Amino acid sequence: MVNNNFYIMLEKEWFYNGEEQTLLQKYGTTALMIYIVLLRNLTIRNTFNFSIDNLCSVLLINKNNNSKMVKRIKNTIKELNDTLFIVCLDSNCNKKANILKINNSTTYYCIRTKEPLKEKFIMIYDSEIDRMIEYSKGKKNSLSDLITHFSFICNGFNNSKKEKGYLCYFGSLNYIEQKTGILKANLLSNNKIFIEQNLLLIGNAGGSIEDNKYENASNIYARIENKVEFGKFMKIKKSSLNNKFESKAEKKQQDKQRQLKQLINQWKKDNNVKEYMDKDDLTPEQFEQLHILEINYFNFVISRGKKLKNPKFLTIKRDGTIKEKYNPEGAEGESEALQAQQKINEEYDNEADYNVWKEDVETDDTAEDVDYEGIKDYRKTLDERIEKIKMAKSITTQQMADEIFGY
Repeated sequence: MVNNNFYIMLEKEWFYNGEEQTLLQKYGTTALMIYIVLLRNLTIRNTFNFSIDNLCSVLLINKNNNSKMVKRIKNTIKELNDTLFIVCLDSNCNKKANILKINNSTTYYCIRTKEPLKEKFIMIYDSEIDRMIEYSKGKKNSLSDLITHFSFICNGFNNSKKEKGYLCYFGSLNYIEQKTGILKANLLSNNKIFIEQNLLLIGNAGGSIEDNKYENASNIYARIENKVEFGKFMKIKKSSLNNKFESKAEKKQQDKQRQLKQLINQWKKDNNVKEYMDKDDLTPEQFEQLHILEINYFNFVISRGKKLKNPKFLTIKRDGTIKEKYNPEGAEGESEALQAQQKINEEYDNEADYNVWKEDVETDDTAEDVDYEGIKDYRKTLDERIEKIKMAKSITTQQMADEIFGY
């Protein structure tokens, strides 16, 4: 559990500063780390004190073996002086110090140039800072990057109690990389550290398909003590992501349906087929071409569980069955044969339904014995007789029906 008695108040300008350059962009992650350690000594008078020796001790730096880091600390204090605080020689901060040369053992006193506005600061607990410093001792990870990353996430907490999940932060690695300058690979490593050291709860609500690629949703972060709020916010984001995914999927389906309809319209335009025309105005080739487009559109709409509103098909009926094909001049026999074939289909259903029915009967042990082979043979005989009838161009539809069905 985090000790909530001691914390620092960090300016939000380190990460957000309107259109101006942020403090992080201006000074860097090392400067932020040093500034955070300095603020640990802040008093209610808005003052704090430091010495180089003390800073090195807190950061677990051996000043005798790391002169480069000692120099970096001194330069940071010089950079931040007069901007975020004023370095003085006395505890009342009346006498400004000459910081061109900073002694390691000298205690300096600082007063903040301005105090963060109420609820306009980032709260980071001393115990959290200690844990990150202790973990990084002797390791290759960047302590300044770790503290900066953690501070940025904390910046997303407690923004507005009116918002759901105000104790959580929801942000993508790409966005954090953009705002902090820390590489994504290092952000991923830091996340593992946050979890291992019980600094943060981190979860992911799932992913979505973007441009035919699977993309993870942004991570959700919360402090360990906010486990209940973390769980609630995870559910909210998962539900939101699912709705978003369903909405995108539905939009893709709508787009595809629109494209199939546009193919029909474009074909009609290219072939000069008007709305007032009917199937008999088409050539056999046109009928076949348009039939493929219309049946594809029809099947797709039905597969979505949608209903067609006032469909204007030339080659298929409202239920998707094929209309009588084009009857070119001098081919009455062929047209009549097709009418007879349609009558057969109405009597015995179509071949697809017959095959499905046959499969059901074959696999159903409780089904009654049915002579479906006999029925199929009968259909074959009828088909053969139709072919013979097609040869007689002058035969009438009624004569064909009489010949086939005996009436």
